[in-house]
Amino acid sequence: MLDEIVRFARKKGGTTQTVKAFIQNNKNCLKDSPPRTITIKPKGSIYNLTKIFSSLNRKYFNDSVSAHITWGKRSARYAVRRRTLGSYQEKTKIIRINPILDRRRVPRYVVEFIVYHEMLHVVIDPPVKNGRRVIHSKEFKKREREYDYYHKALQWENRAFKG
Repeated sequence: MLDEIVRFARKKGGTTQTVKAFIQNNKNCLKDSPPRTITIKPKGSIYNLTKIFSSLNRKYFNDSVSAHITWGKRSARYAVRRRTLGSYQEKTKIIRINPILDRRRVPRYVVEFIVYHEMLHVVIDPPVKNGRRVIHSKEFKKREREYDYYHKALQWENRAFKG
């Protein structure tokens, strides 16, 4: 089993059958960590995420998305390296947007697209395929393309973070 744990660690999240079975069999023993105190700060220097969220919620979701939204704390270097521009935490129902996007040089449609993408995570339950959750399923990708500035936002993002 130790060999499998080492393989599991080296794969950085890849699973092996023994480790997977162990986790499944011992889920009830795992303790939830105490909840962190999270400060919700949706108003940035340039963009107010509450206004963006409300506008998108009305236009694309009939005001059905219920979540909090805030600027995150990750550094710009982390965002560029990992391309983590937004995230959704299902347990706390919090959408975090990377503060690298709160700049004048970032077009509003790009910030909106990242918020829209995270809002989709709130409303689309990921299907399970081969025992794994498919976070960006075909349905998710189809709905993502419904954003008015989808192609323009992706082009901007690719130019800004791949160069």
